Amino acid sequence: SDSQWKNVTLHIHGENANLFVGCSLIDSFILDEPFYENLRAEGSRMFVAKGSTRESHFRGLLQNVHFLFDTSMEDILLSRDCEVEKQDTDNIVSESTEIVDVRPSTTTNIIGQKTDDLGTDMCERSCEELSTMFQELKGLRVVVS
Repeated sequence: SDSQWKNVTLHIHGENANLFVGCSLIDSFILDEPFYENLRAEGSRMFVAKGSTRESHFRGLLQNVHFLFDTSMEDILLSRDCEVEKQDTDNIVSESTEIVDVRPSTTTNIIGQKTDDLGTDMCERSCEELSTMFQELKGLRVVVS
């Protein structure tokens, strides 16, 4: 880490996940299961974590966090003044865009739908997927630590 603010973008489209730092693609991988299809904007909260042990808790700062739905990676990178190669079949843009702001005071709980019918096994599976996803992103450790 160089103690400078970084723009970190995690783009998930279908089963593909791509991690960008600034305008550079750092890592890509395929998700085992599309857990994000069960996430809802209304009534959600978020945890930020790095690793599963107390010693590796996230100790960084997050600023200006947004969740963008139905937005192509190309549009996100262009909005950040990045040069983007046009891809014909990837990143299809939907007509609707939903932006969810996460205020700095949001510090606890997990993103998820608040209904009893999902049961605890949905949260456990999502948490495991998130844990696996972050373990596979070797480049993220350089940025966060």
